[in-house]
Amino acid sequence: MAKKPFHAGPVIRRYAAACADPDVDASPEARRAAAGVTAEQIARWRKRAGFAEWLGEEVKRRLAARTWEVWAVVFRAARDGNLTAAKLLTDRLASEVPADEESPRTFVELARLARLEEADDTGGDLS
Repeated sequence: MAKKPFHAGPVIRRYAAACADPDVDASPEARRAAAGVTAEQIARWRKRAGFAEWLGEEVKRRLAARTWEVWAVVFRAARDGNLTAAKLLTDRLASEVPADEESPRTFVELARLARLEEADDTGGDLS
């Protein structure tokens, strides 16, 4: 017999949204307050088969929908010279960007280019 999927109503969905909201403190109390639910309601939901799995997947789905915000911040930091951010970008995006003859293919190449540009800016003196 097939397992019946968990069905989340609007109040449970509102709780999931509060769990994934970066502006809501991660404490259980803050999440409940943001969703307008009680501890008793959550305790009842936790007893339902499939709730914990559904909640985990729903929070991941909602967070994944906002990852572009994080990558935008990382991109700005890399553009401003943050080498850690540049490494994150090259590690994440290098395989997705078509390579051309003039593009650095690794973080090591990118760091070498940054040092060459720095040498140009200082007249060749990196000391």
